[in-house]
Amino acid sequence: MINNDDKEKDSHNPMGEVIESSAFNLTIQCHKLYDSPAIGSLMKCGTETVVYSIISNIKTQSLDTSRTTIALAQNAFSVEDVYQEHPQLHNLLSTSLNTIVVGYKQNKSISHEIPSIPPKIHDLAYSCTSDETLLFSQTFGFLRILRSSDNTHIDDVIVSFLRSTSMNAPNPSQLLLTAGLELARLLKDNTQRLTQLLERISL
Repeated sequence: MINNDDKEKDSHNPMGEVIESSAFNLTIQCHKLYDSPAIGSLMKCGTETVVYSIISNIKTQSLDTSRTTIALAQNAFSVEDVYQEHPQLHNLLSTSLNTIVVGYKQNKSISHEIPSIPPKIHDLAYSCTSDETLLFSQTFGFLRILRSSDNTHIDDVIVSFLRSTSMNAPNPSQLLLTAGLELARLLKDNTQRLTQLLERISL
């Protein structure tokens, strides 16, 4: 289990790089197999303009997508045994993240808008620290971007982000209340979805 100190230290090292880039979505390949932050985590990449995105999906698959992964654990007792017996798997598989762009920072000012130019391919990607995530979440304008996403499981992403962020907030109840008010404004015409979201973030 990784403690908070380890997470903060790891945040200074890139955990992956952008391999697909668009104005609204990024695909980030992890440098290490299975070394991924959780769904709903805030990521950052870029130099002059820092682009923020939130993880919406995590996928591990063969690097050669033309080859189908086959079962290897017929004589193993655990998944760890499989990787010990087949160390080449670390070079044949990759873990990648799909993320939704939710804002950017330029001249030390954070905007909850889509940047005019997306990140470059091979831009290094970093996990945001809890302090960076709380700073990004001082207001909740980015929830508008998430709400508009065509991701089927976007409500799960929203809930994961708010739950994890509130755990590191000085006043978790206040953070969730402020987020809930913004959700109520955005979803005033969809009371069923709003009610489900508020129940899941324990407001």
